[in-house]
Amino acid sequence: MVAVDAGAITEIRTAAASAHATRMLAAPSASRVSILGTGLQAKAHLLAMKKVRPIKHVSIWGRSEEARQSFAIWCKRDCNLSVSIHSSVAEAVNDCDIICTTTAARSPILKSTDLPRHCHINAIGSSALGFQELHEDIYQNSALFTDCNQSVLAASECVIKAVQKGLLPSQGVGTEIGTLSVDSMPTHQPGVSIFKSVGLAVQDLVFSREVIRRWVAASS
Repeated sequence: MVAVDAGAITEIRTAAASAHATRMLAAPSASRVSILGTGLQAKAHLLAMKKVRPIKHVSIWGRSEEARQSFAIWCKRDCNLSVSIHSSVAEAVNDCDIICTTTAARSPILKSTDLPRHCHINAIGSSALGFQELHEDIYQNSALFTDCNQSVLAASECVIKAVQKGLLPSQGVGTEIGTLSVDSMPTHQPGVSIFKSVGLAVQDLVFSREVIRRWVAASS
């Protein structure tokens, strides 16, 4: 019997899913990323963004000044990036090409008026009812992509409110990222794209299987 650390698997898999969406949806030249949040997923997402885009600068926001400073030190030391630290979300996302929201916010921290005209958002922090990072109005003039429409409609507070306001359809609320192919994607379109992820157990299982396969191969 082989056991894997579920926490570690989810940490890596969540950021990997965002990287996959970013590779398909963000501008190829995207070099400025904003990370909202300062925890494990903030670090995992920054590392993942560096894998798929030529990131040169990271803009940081978090509720705690101590956490912001600690995260900034890590970004400079371990990621070799220029860093700016902000006390407001609006300042942190200004002029950024990619925005990753990785918080446990219970009320919206990012609204449509904060956004640059062109950006890609990975919204992963609020994955259960009672939590909300994005204001629902943010969906009015953006393209929504999801890990699973059914799951997002059941667990994403911001999407549910957007549907209730008529900003999103109740059926086919977004384009499921798994239906897209990198090879068949059209030329990058300007505007705002959002990848809303609530996490899928099946992805953790598939990821775990691959980790075990590689471990067995390396051990034999």
